[in-house]
Amino acid sequence: MSMCPVVKAAVDCVPLRSLSLIIAGLAIIMLLPGCMSMRWGLQAVGGQMEILSARTDIDKLLADPATDAELRLQLQQVIAIRDFASHELGLPDNDSYTSYADLQRDQVLWNVVAAKPDQLQAKTWCYLLVGCLAYRGWFAEHNAWREARHLQRQQLDVSVSAVTAYSTLGWFDDPLLNTMLDYPEPVLAELLFHELAHQQLYIKHDTAFNEAYATAVAQIGVQRWLQARAQFAADEDIRQQRLINAQINAWITQTREQLQRAFQAPGSAEQKLQAKQAHISGLRQTWLSAMLASAPGEFPHTGLRRWQRWFTQPLNNAHFVLHATYEQGVGSFLHLYACLQQDIQAFYAASKAMQDWSAAARTAWLQPPAAASAQGQELADYCSATVQQWQQGLQ
Repeated sequence: MSMCPVVKAAVDCVPLRSLSLIIAGLAIIMLLPGCMSMRWGLQAVGGQMEILSARTDIDKLLADPATDAELRLQLQQVIAIRDFASHELGLPDNDSYTSYADLQRDQVLWNVVAAKPDQLQAKTWCYLLVGCLAYRGWFAEHNAWREARHLQRQQLDVSVSAVTAYSTLGWFDDPLLNTMLDYPEPVLAELLFHELAHQQLYIKHDTAFNEAYATAVAQIGVQRWLQARAQFAADEDIRQQRLINAQINAWITQTREQLQRAFQAPGSAEQKLQAKQAHISGLRQTWLSAMLASAPGEFPHTGLRRWQRWFTQPLNNAHFVLHATYEQGVGSFLHLYACLQQDIQAFYAASKAMQDWSAAARTAWLQPPAAASAQGQELADYCSATVQQWQQGLQ
């Protein structure tokens, strides 16, 4: 699909509302301090314009006999998933994911995450419309690595991760991207539910809450989607993979806690960094031992192998804070859903009420009582503890 030139796109290819937002974005960029911030702002506007100008209505593609057969099938799946999201899950019913854009690349953008080498707190970047985020996205991989090198020169731990989808939080009608179509149907559904959940609930300056909420909604949504379509084999595959993910997440969380204690313990900077490497090596060995103890090609080996890229990269604090951002609070939302007898509308209402909590109260709530998982506490007792946290949060 041919792209409109950037200047022509602004006039001919982008809807008026979108164009006004982009012009406002350009004005905001002029207020950003520093060369790197200016470079980021310009590429952010350009990248978003590229996506908007590449959109084609899915209905038009389905009506076009020249549309590739495989793409046609994928688009039909997306229509069904999108309809389910709106009418069965109660997610936003708008024009997002009713169009398609082929960006002619495998990823839509690359996120940069940074943290001090002796702290488990992510560096944040703040923006006018979305607040402060624990990552910065670049539409070109080489620009992401340029920023990574810039941050490394500041003696920070850095990670760069590819992203297949993101949400503009309803400011634009987000299209389905070619970068999202290489996944099996359940994973594609999970991606769409996740991004639509961001449109439904988003709290400025609270990346961990936003990502945990969207991840939980996506997991709940996929389970409902598969059950509604009687795809019990796929549902069981996902259940087994989530069991593996839960075990790995527990290993990573334990290592993160070990790192936190090591950083807070007395001793020299060199001793703390040595302890850091020892804990990371121990985590990697735990995963590798589990791999070697399982039969290749069978579960749980297949589930463990999906984490190979994560465990075999040079791990640092940036990887641990990114993992915590997306995974640490998911269990709290899933427990809340269970406490509300899986009433998804009540779940949404309860989650939205947390907008009025203090940031500290939300952070505390994202860490459920340890007994709930470590000692198999009964759900009724857990729900009682959740009510107490709610009362504290509302104060």
